[in-house]
Amino acid sequence: MIEVGNLMVKKEYVLHIVDKLKCGIKSEIKKKNYEAALELILNCANILYQTNLYYVDEDLEGYLKEIADIISHRKKNRCYFFL
Repeated sequence: MIEVGNLMVKKEYVLHIVDKLKCGIKSEIKKKNYEAALELILNCANILYQTNLYYVDEDLEGYLKEIADIISHRKKNRCYFFL
């Protein structure tokens, strides 16, 4: 069990939600809906931050890099920042 605010949540449940979000991210990237994918990445990152399960998620980092590479190839000479 991990504490999230005033609630106690099973770690397995949180990881299940994160896995569902990651499936959504993959799907949105496949559909070239990058804005929706970035929103899902943000939601997933917030969950991981609030639960403090681990410091770095390699999957999320990979999705961000994939989106950045796609966008940068489309628009030369532009710089993008994602918060």
